[in-house]
Amino acid sequence: MTESAFIAPKLTMRVGVTGHLPKDLAGWNEERLRQKIDEVLKFVKMTAAGVQSENNFLDPKKAPYGQDGFNLRCMTLLRPGATQFASERAECLGYSIHAILPAKQNLYSELLADGDRAAFNDWFERKRLQSHLALDHGPLPNNDEALRRAGYLMIAHVDVLIAVWDGSICSRPGSTTDLVAEAQRRGVEIIWISSDEVQRYKAENPLDDPSNRAAWDAVDLTETDNTSADEMRQNLNSILAGPPDGKALKSFLAFRKLKLRNRSCAFLYNAVVSVFALRRPSGRLKLRLAENRESWAGSLKQARSIGGDAYQESLRTLLLERWVRADNIALQYAHKFRSAYVANFLLAALAVAVGLIAMFFSHSKGVPLLNAMGVCPEPGTAFESKYCSGLLAKSATVVLELLILAAIVLITFIGRQRRWQEHCMAGRSLAEILRPSRLHFIIAGAPYRRSTHTDESSLQEHQAWLPWYVRASLREIELPTDAVSQKDLQNAIDIAIDEELNAQEAYHERTRKVLKALDHRLEIVCLICLGAAFLVGGIYLVEFVQISQAKPSAAWTEYESLYSWKAPATYAGGVLPAVGAALFGIRLIGDFKSAARQSERMLGRIDKLRSRYRNEWYSPARLSLRELNARTTMIMADDILIWNMIFSERELTPGA
Repeated sequence: MTESAFIAPKLTMRVGVTGHLPKDLAGWNEERLRQKIDEVLKFVKMTAAGVQSENNFLDPKKAPYGQDGFNLRCMTLLRPGATQFASERAECLGYSIHAILPAKQNLYSELLADGDRAAFNDWFERKRLQSHLALDHGPLPNNDEALRRAGYLMIAHVDVLIAVWDGSICSRPGSTTDLVAEAQRRGVEIIWISSDEVQRYKAENPLDDPSNRAAWDAVDLTETDNTSADEMRQNLNSILAGPPDGKALKSFLAFRKLKLRNRSCAFLYNAVVSVFALRRPSGRLKLRLAENRESWAGSLKQARSIGGDAYQESLRTLLLERWVRADNIALQYAHKFRSAYVANFLLAALAVAVGLIAMFFSHSKGVPLLNAMGVCPEPGTAFESKYCSGLLAKSATVVLELLILAAIVLITFIGRQRRWQEHCMAGRSLAEILRPSRLHFIIAGAPYRRSTHTDESSLQEHQAWLPWYVRASLREIELPTDAVSQKDLQNAIDIAIDEELNAQEAYHERTRKVLKALDHRLEIVCLICLGAAFLVGGIYLVEFVQISQAKPSAAWTEYESLYSWKAPATYAGGVLPAVGAALFGIRLIGDFKSAARQSERMLGRIDKLRSRYRNEWYSPARLSLRELNARTTMIMADDILIWNMIFSERELTPGA
């Protein structure tokens, strides 16, 4: 089995539309408005097409995106007036239309005027919508609040917001002013279409009143040489751009080539854990592909409940499979990297042990130790031309020692050339962000965004491609077509507790126990080795002192006995500290104590999260549950950042 670790995302651009109601568009030139909306939508489409075209020119094995076209999505609330008009223009230009409704279709339709109701229902009757998600609030005692929640959810699902707006301030929740301000807070690219011009929001400005003219630049999309249009194109390109050049691109291309191997011969780390943590020997590494896929049974069932078979399949192929592969790549390369540094330390100790074997041969007399009092062959005898056994033994041990040292260098070279540590950390980072992301999707929530996760500036340079891959992957997942009820929210909480928190708790509890035992027992064995070397040396010194004080008549016999003890004492004095140092090095690089403490900290944080989820279960609200899911995702991401800090500086070296 050799599945690829990388699943190329499909380039996806999501555009949200909002704007005034019909009464606020009085006096606007409809033809001019249509022209401006078309110009903006075409500009966005051409920009996305340009990125896709550049991607298609690349070797398929190096292209960041898939080469089977791209997605253009228009997210809309289907409100009367400018929003309906912009949605219709997007449909004409090839955008797929995705609606987010503040209530179920029939309830929302009843709030509309007769003429507006017919236009609204036409989207459903003619099946013009790719998806339509309804927020099930039941009766709408506060229409504005329901619109605000739907609008904020739309903003969370878009990369660009097109606002048809006259610039006047309205304090009503869910108004165009409110949505533009939310888009500013979220860092969304905003394009403002007024009655006489198109403007873009300058994101580098601090957050201001949405109508503050200093925060906006006029854009003429009909001119080819236009600085503001070029800046807007650059912003759109930055949303879709693949991995940055340099170390990040090299790391991405290396990761893209990786294949999952169901079994691996890198079992040495497992062997050390089995011996020192007193666990059943596990032999060769076996990936947990089937186990991982089965662990999402509840999540996939919930996805089917709120979005049908299509949404379930989307979550399975676009999120579950990417997580499974990232998790198992991390497992595969973690064992390679760990087994490599364990091998380096143990081989270093073995080199010392082999090099000292020559101590058991007499270098001065050229005969075995037991005949040390004899003499070398006399000149002129048949044995004169032969090597003394001591020299021959030393030559043989030197050859073996050099071979062992060469093996250490070779393991290090292969591990660094093939980026074992880097791939391990990349796979683990992806897995720890992708896995909890499903909690957002099973309540039809928002995908990954910078503002909801740990600061990406803490990533190392070669890891800079990871946020792009996560965002591009999650952006590809469509919204479900259904209403998310209170019961659905409660089911999602049960899944978060069972499949995410309880599973992570079991993992960290198991990890804490194993690493704590491993660290303690390695320390004990290190001390035993050093203590044994000290004891052997002490015994030898005591014997030497006793002989030096013995009578001359008995000294020769005792000296011969001490001489026969010299080589074993020297060997033990060299090998035992080397073994102890090797085990200490394994303990140092593995940093098992810090890792166990991190698992203990995670257990505490998981317990607090579980308590918050249980409290939320009795009266779940979308916004508070969404924030709680974001908190969970952030904690899991923070965990991997700490692991990165622990292990990023522990590169594989000949000295391990």
